[in-house]
Amino acid sequence: MIVLSRIHITLYLCLLSLLITLFTATEVDAKGCQHYKDGNSNCPEEAPCCKSGWCSNAESFCALALGCQPENSFNDNTCLPTPQCTSFTENFDGPESVLAMANFSGNPMDAAWTSDFLPNHARVENGELILTARRGHSINKFGKTPGFGATVSSTRWIHYGKVTAKVKSGSPSGGIVSSFIFRSFMTGDEIDFEWVGKQPNEVQSNYYWHTPATMDPKDIDYSHSRRKDLGMDLSQEYQTYTIEWLPDSLTWFINGEAVRTLLRSEVNGTQYPSSPSQIQFSIWDGGVGEEETREWAGGPTDWETRESYEMFVDWVEVECLSPVDPKTTPWPPKDQGFQGFVNPLERDPSSPLAKEALVLGENAPTFSTLNDGGLHWGRYGGGGRNLIGGKYPIPSWANDASRSRPPFGSWMYTLKAWMSGSVMMALLYTLV
Repeated sequence: MIVLSRIHITLYLCLLSLLITLFTATEVDAKGCQHYKDGNSNCPEEAPCCKSGWCSNAESFCALALGCQPENSFNDNTCLPTPQCTSFTENFDGPESVLAMANFSGNPMDAAWTSDFLPNHARVENGELILTARRGHSINKFGKTPGFGATVSSTRWIHYGKVTAKVKSGSPSGGIVSSFIFRSFMTGDEIDFEWVGKQPNEVQSNYYWHTPATMDPKDIDYSHSRRKDLGMDLSQEYQTYTIEWLPDSLTWFINGEAVRTLLRSEVNGTQYPSSPSQIQFSIWDGGVGEEETREWAGGPTDWETRESYEMFVDWVEVECLSPVDPKTTPWPPKDQGFQGFVNPLERDPSSPLAKEALVLGENAPTFSTLNDGGLHWGRYGGGGRNLIGGKYPIPSWANDASRSRPPFGSWMYTLKAWMSGSVMMALLYTLV
């Protein structure tokens, strides 16, 4: 009886493992560039880079920082890596300081910053970066008409260092949120200063660990925010704000004075932001969305007496902990990523890169001249689109979670991985 029981147990476990594998096969293992062929095929060698479901040989499709999907591309080494940090000071001397995302190839030598949305509500004028939130036209699920803002992102990624910015918030009244943040769309790590119109005299410091764009807001820990009242309307006067992010400590400064410090040891070293991140400035309407967000932002937003709100950035100083020298560090890095890309957005038409790109897949976007707006997104064209995807750029699996990754907290996947011996994979999906 004992032997029989063991056999039964063994057979039961094997059968359970098989059922779990079959049950989750399409959820976990299926991959492919969504709009290419049947949606289950990786990109071909002649157009090896998958982005937003299409295959291309264009540099902007091959840049991991712009949404290239390694698992759906020709092979795992197809996507170009995220550009490393360089130390510099940005004074916003001319409009070339910020490039519209539609015209950005992914080459960090082209510009230090991109404006990530269409319509483009960011501009450089009189030595200042100006981000504008304007009255919107579309109605959201709450029956409200939210304003449409702007996000400006660095084209290089910082992994520890210090960034100082002279900022005048765009949040003089309830609903409008202004931000100066470090953000990783890969993991959802974030460090920030934020201003909300509910308290125009205050600035908030905050951090998040592993909160990707697909995470249920109910699962996010919002308890790390701290407020500082400076006794003046911060939308009327410039102040300097600094985030010093080191491997073992995180410090927020205002006008050179440390106002908050977080030690990695305080969170047991585990829930500490540690992912390479972009530097971003943004303004958005938080007053017409979810109830909790409206309450935090002080909404509803006043769109009856105002057409727009503006956030100003006078200058930015970036000091990387481990900077690279752009003069001696080539782009793309040698032997990293697909080296045979073309760049139809090349400014010099005589350049060998300035060739027509292949874009394969149903309703594929097309390229045109810079003067005509760069990359056009076919059926997804028009206003109100982030050219990377979502509020923040998000990794490929977040575009369609059922195709390449289980839902967060999927016990079925964890069990499958454990039973197949994939302990590290189970830990990875559990932790993120």
